[in-house]
Amino acid sequence: MKFGKLFFLGFPDGLDDEALEIISKYKPAGIILYPDNMKSLELQISMDKLYSLDLPLLISSDHEGGQLETVPGILSFSGNYAMGRLNKPEIAYEYGKYLGNKLKEYGFNMVFSPVLDVLHKNSSAVTGFRAFSTSADIVAEYGLSYIKGLKEQGYYLLQNISRVTERLHRILMKKLYSKRFFFEDEDITLKKY
Repeated sequence: MKFGKLFFLGFPDGLDDEALEIISKYKPAGIILYPDNMKSLELQISMDKLYSLDLPLLISSDHEGGQLETVPGILSFSGNYAMGRLNKPEIAYEYGKYLGNKLKEYGFNMVFSPVLDVLHKNSSAVTGFRAFSTSADIVAEYGLSYIKGLKEQGYYLLQNISRVTERLHRILMKKLYSKRFFFEDEDITLKKY
């Protein structure tokens, strides 16, 4: 196994020749583009540079919607917590589908979204409006709907689960794994858009 495949690399200052040389040499699993890599024309230039390497890369952003919207040209959304309060999981599905479609148009094939934290009294301050709910059941229901929408657009997902209590984590993982929304190794094939 090549150790580069264990890593995602990000270059906040842009994809210059040195960055492209590092990517070519170490062949990471993927690249995450940051807001400074995506200012209008810079996004297309970044994508052109990455695809010109002809490597099987996962190309991602951390576009979660709400308080973390990194990709220009995608309609703003109020965020996961507001979505979870609506009692309409189909909205999470529709937003996942919309987001997946828009990101695919730009050349992304993976996204670090949705956040699957369960908001609780010991939650990190950054969790806040990024979580769908204080209920593991609601987080699982909305998370699955969101993921289903993204998967319909051909997306690879790395769910963000940070600091949840052990009990909430077990409940959430049981619900998510029971729906088989996670990839087995042999299911992953990279394709260019």
